[in-house]
Amino acid sequence: MQRYILIRLFHGLIAFLGVTILIFSLVRLSGDPLDNLLSEEDDEETAQYVRQLWGLDRPLAVQYFTYMGNVLQGEFGPSFSFDASAGELIKRRLPNTLLLGGLATAISFPLSIAIGVFTAVRRDSFLDYGGKSLAIVGQATPDFWIAIILIWIFAVTLGWLPTSGKGEIDHLVLPVIVLALPSAATLRLMRSAMLNQLDSEYVKLARIKGLPEWKIIWKHAFRNAAIVPLTFMSVIIAQLVSGSIVVETIFAWPGMGQLAIQAINARDYHVVQALALMGSTILILMHLVTDIAYVYADPRIRFTRINR
Repeated sequence: MQRYILIRLFHGLIAFLGVTILIFSLVRLSGDPLDNLLSEEDDEETAQYVRQLWGLDRPLAVQYFTYMGNVLQGEFGPSFSFDASAGELIKRRLPNTLLLGGLATAISFPLSIAIGVFTAVRRDSFLDYGGKSLAIVGQATPDFWIAIILIWIFAVTLGWLPTSGKGEIDHLVLPVIVLALPSAATLRLMRSAMLNQLDSEYVKLARIKGLPEWKIIWKHAFRNAAIVPLTFMSVIIAQLVSGSIVVETIFAWPGMGQLAIQAINARDYHVVQALALMGSTILILMHLVTDIAYVYADPRIRFTRINR
């Protein structure tokens, strides 16, 4: 078990280094930040001074190692367009995104897992058809379309909920619903996995032995079936925690997603790098947690040496 975790940690470290190089390279392909830092009246001397001030005149390799040194110290650099450093901006916006994504996760995944199990147990029933329809609608419908429809119905027409911004609890209702609906795809994965387990030989044997149905479903079939949606859940949770750009922009929610749009439009290298690095790190950590959860769900999953 310890060897397995150490190997996964090493893989995560390699992925993290690869992500830093990729983010550093791609961000600099978006354009010159001086286009936003300088006005049309500024001359070449002013441009050269600004380049030296922000370290943009150094070779890319030097800029990368400087960037990595700052990251290891918890410094993500100053912002070109905001009156704060990239780290300070993330500290301000991260709690808002965690609140939104945390509520969406806490609501969507337990419901998706539970409904997925019940639809598999009640195969071809009214509950099964309803659950599959909900999953298809949630997975296939774009976030922005769901958000617009909900705003039109509950905010504009009925006037029950606010359209945007952060305030009371009612400001959370619409964005949380929009974020939670795409996670309904977990329902389909859970249902398919449970159907495979319920049709397996060991479940048939357990029924022949007279085990209670609830024990067969939750203690035996569910434990093996839960392995399938774990990977998908890790990706969705990472996206919810790191910020949803579409939802936060539509509902003017002051979170990481909205900050990402603002930083990209302003070509703010340091902020974009910090946001991309944080999102990638969360995704890597979620995959690591998922790999460890695999082992607890099914102890047969191990790295083994194959002798040939």
